[in-house]
Amino acid sequence: MDEIKYAMKKINSFLFLLLTVNVALTASPRRGYHGYFPSHDQVVRGLLSKQCTDAVKAVDRTTSTVIGERVIAQSRRDSVTGPLSDSVNIRYTGLRRSTYDYNDMIYPYNYTYSTTPMFNFRGVFTAPQVQADTYMHWNQNPYTLAWGKYEWAYASYDTGNNQLTYEHLYTDSALNANTSYVNAYTGHQILRGSWFASVGGVMDSAYQQFFQYNTLGQLSKDSILELHGGTWHIVGRTFYSYTVAGDLSEIDCFAQTDTTYDSTLLEQAQYSNTWDGSHRLLTVTTSLYNNVALLPSDIDTFAYTGASTFHTAWREYQYDNINHYWAPMFNMTKTLNSLNLPDTIKTMGYDSVLMAWVPQMMQTCSYDSWNNPDTLNEYDYNFTSFPASPDFTTVYYYQPIDSIPTETRAVAMKSCIQVYPVPAHNQINISGLVVGQRYEISVIDDAGRLLLRSYVPSAATSNALSLEAFATGTYTLVVGQADGSVMTSRFTKL
Repeated sequence: MDEIKYAMKKINSFLFLLLTVNVALTASPRRGYHGYFPSHDQVVRGLLSKQCTDAVKAVDRTTSTVIGERVIAQSRRDSVTGPLSDSVNIRYTGLRRSTYDYNDMIYPYNYTYSTTPMFNFRGVFTAPQVQADTYMHWNQNPYTLAWGKYEWAYASYDTGNNQLTYEHLYTDSALNANTSYVNAYTGHQILRGSWFASVGGVMDSAYQQFFQYNTLGQLSKDSILELHGGTWHIVGRTFYSYTVAGDLSEIDCFAQTDTTYDSTLLEQAQYSNTWDGSHRLLTVTTSLYNNVALLPSDIDTFAYTGASTFHTAWREYQYDNINHYWAPMFNMTKTLNSLNLPDTIKTMGYDSVLMAWVPQMMQTCSYDSWNNPDTLNEYDYNFTSFPASPDFTTVYYYQPIDSIPTETRAVAMKSCIQVYPVPAHNQINISGLVVGQRYEISVIDDAGRLLLRSYVPSAATSNALSLEAFATGTYTLVVGQADGSVMTSRFTKL
């Protein structure tokens, strides 16, 4: 993506909200303001995420052999200058899926490929929109115009598709993850997440987030701790309240306000929500702390067409603390096609000088036979009119998901890879690996916990795996290839 162009246009989207909230909260040098509670943008997107998922399920169709499709690539092209400006390629194992976000169609990326498992409130912590194992992102450097790999990530999941680990790398650290995440669950409830940031392969900082639930299984509180000076310190807490109908009514975010790590947590942000009888979000009212008290900041309102589970209109107001009134900011509307899917999205901004709404961006979307978007065209208003041809074109590419079990599709791989000795003492050997092929090797205990995960970037014909850190017992070894095939083998350590 052309980052300069995109940065100039971010005022047209919710990214503006993320920017303004983060600038206001990080302007002070006090450490406690940074990163310890969800931004306005993240909260709104999280509240709407379930509606988006339900909308996709509503249009999903099945046949005897194909049960759906999942996105495997995306390209974004500058239609004015011609060159490809951004490209994403992702791979899966098993039958994991992708989910398109009909709420956030003002974004060029409507599949949330890379969501950090922690510190990013999405409403459902345990269900990433794209359950990919490998994510690769190329773009055009805005300064040199050179095309190359920008970032990539690897993820692993348990049998319930909960995201267990996530490793994120950039081109400046090709051999060591910039950030690593490890999560722990009970069923589909996340209990703990750990985040490690590294510089040159050396851990630079660490965080842990703990989650608590009420008797109805709803998230009621989470706490964030930071490792500083060899000691874990509480740096933030968030509390969640619900209506009788089970809708999230309020989010209260508390954080440290200085660098001592021992001061009293103060409420930094509050989000109050209203819903309709169909559990659709109607309003989000945001209040932020200004060093004295919580003050009104934003109001987002949403409207729906018929029984649509995604919003078809969104309007935002920001509070003017000088003149004390709610100033209109953004107005977005969607029109629907015959299948009740958005085909035209128009975003307008409010001109406070003209005292009128002015066009900013228009998008048109077409769909494939599975009702997944195949092309998204973006038209940017040039202060006179929309151009005849789109400024940017985003194309999505898909892979069919068949109903053949993963174990059946992996027979060819299973026949050539052997694990020995069984039972084992201090190590097991994995033979039959293809030289030059990248493998992912994991070990899971009988409780379903991931104990080891490693990558073999260029395998030898045989690889040894140390078991010295493992207790006596029975384990499952999982060997995965980039083509999606998986081999599992049970072994016992004596």
